[in-house]
Amino acid sequence: MEYNWSNTEENQEHYLRTMVVEHYSEYAEQAFTERHFSHLKKKTMMTYLAPTLVDLFHLLFPLPITEQEQYEYKEQRTNLVRELLGKKTTGGRIRLLLKKADTIDDWTNEGHSFPRAEDVAVRNMNSEIELFSDIFGLDQLVNWASQ
Repeated sequence: MEYNWSNTEENQEHYLRTMVVEHYSEYAEQAFTERHFSHLKKKTMMTYLAPTLVDLFHLLFPLPITEQEQYEYKEQRTNLVRELLGKKTTGGRIRLLLKKADTIDDWTNEGHSFPRAEDVAVRNMNSEIELFSDIFGLDQLVNWASQ
């Protein structure tokens, strides 16, 4: 089958220019859609999924008090998420989900410091005066402080 359409350089150039413009328009539309869905994905993660997981963690597990309990709590959370979503997602997404949940979980975002009343020493405000008065003598200390 023969075609009478001549394939000149001018026709090729016009065709290729038109295709570049069309393909770029399609690309720009896909890029916008991708950004839009990326934003929606982040919003769903931080507004719905992570807070719901944290509520479930707090319902099922006791508040960790010691450092060992903190490690156990984190392991229990990981196991629960793997049990719930293990067949539906990858390990990378599970880690991401746990990381996002960890940022809003008030039981874990304090770090590994577990302060108690007995950990805080009562400060003796007179200890500095006693130390310097022993070294310099009380009279010299008062003279030095009043200068």
